[in-house]
Amino acid sequence: MPARHISLSKLGQSSVLIQTNLLMSFKISYPLLSKGFKGKSLALGLIILCLQNLQAKPIAFEDACSRASKAEQLHELSQSFERSNQARLTQASRFPNPSIYYEQESARGKNSFDESTVGLSSNLDFLWKRGKRIESAKIRNSISDFQIDAKRRKISYEIAKLFIEYSYFIKEIKELEKAIQHHERALTISRELLAKGIIPALHLKRINLRVDELLYSKRTLKSKMVGLLTTFRLWVGLDDAIPANHTLLYSISLNTSEQAMQHAFRSRPDLLSIKTNGKWKAKEVEQYQNEKLPEISLDIASKKYPGNEDGFFFGISLEIPLGEKQGDLDLAKAAEVTSTLEYQIKRKEIEREVKASWQIWHHLYQDQNSSSTSYVLQSGKDAITGLELSFKNGEITIFEYLDDLGSFLAGKQNALKYSYEEQSAYLNLSYLSGVETKFTSEKN
Repeated sequence: MPARHISLSKLGQSSVLIQTNLLMSFKISYPLLSKGFKGKSLALGLIILCLQNLQAKPIAFEDACSRASKAEQLHELSQSFERSNQARLTQASRFPNPSIYYEQESARGKNSFDESTVGLSSNLDFLWKRGKRIESAKIRNSISDFQIDAKRRKISYEIAKLFIEYSYFIKEIKELEKAIQHHERALTISRELLAKGIIPALHLKRINLRVDELLYSKRTLKSKMVGLLTTFRLWVGLDDAIPANHTLLYSISLNTSEQAMQHAFRSRPDLLSIKTNGKWKAKEVEQYQNEKLPEISLDIASKKYPGNEDGFFFGISLEIPLGEKQGDLDLAKAAEVTSTLEYQIKRKEIEREVKASWQIWHHLYQDQNSSSTSYVLQSGKDAITGLELSFKNGEITIFEYLDDLGSFLAGKQNALKYSYEEQSAYLNLSYLSGVETKFTSEKN
């Protein structure tokens, strides 16, 4: 981490200047009263504000995603799903409860008698029905895993967008600060030329107007950054966190739109959830078809006959469900057809999304690599130095100098904006293709 520098002017002076180099540099300047408590209190307030910024803690992408998942109670939701899954599997795995019965038969008259029976009856259909129920429950349980994964990937995507946007704001603000410094040097040169009578005082006003425009742009960007950091800190649950300096990693799985699309078909948890739901519906059809089979019960009983004679016997009862389960079976078949259609519709939707997203990213990627703005970024420093020298020697006018300076600044801003749009497009493509978002750390 870079060294932190704080320089404070004395409270009795007309202004206070505070500067820090923690990932970004910023200046706060405010007119103070030369005497009195009001000026000192305001200065102390500004000092406290900047010291709070000095305490900002860069947080890595993986840590930010972990904290955001915790804030969204993803672990608790996963545990809730797990309990539901376990209950579903337990219910499907249960054996039928055996029943104990007692019968008493009596007759009075010429041939009176008393008979009693004590028996145990157990349904045997679990031998060929229980397995289907367990298979169906296991397939249904796997759907919740895809649901949790989809939520986790969505959180990762939202956090990654904040990392990319924050990095863009930091670089844009640095370029504006450099532009302001160049214009401040132009003011110094102009004052020297004014003192020599080479240029009129009106030229200084032109430079001051340009500086005001740059300062306004800088304040606007910082306002946006405040909103971004507020959102980021709410996600991660830390009041002093900022995104660490990372670079987005690119996947070789997305070299072509066809590769991206096939990867999405294999990896998108929302699509896999619908596909698994179709398998579950198909298994339910098998389960209800099994339920139409006869129910067989085994009876074991001890019987006491008249004359204190005892008997022991085995018995089998057969119950045929004549159409009793037909309604459930028809509903399961209709649900299976609906699930198949939903899967096909989702595949077509993903195909459109991924192909369109890939074309957008590929266009930006090619344009960025072939753009002349990279040359502007590399040669800008030497060119600006030459412009300053030409302006100082009176070889070009203030208007020519400001126009050329503005062109270089616009070139740098366009290059940064293009890089930001290209990274955002790739992030969107990777999310739609089911590719895990990854960053690599950089030295600040």
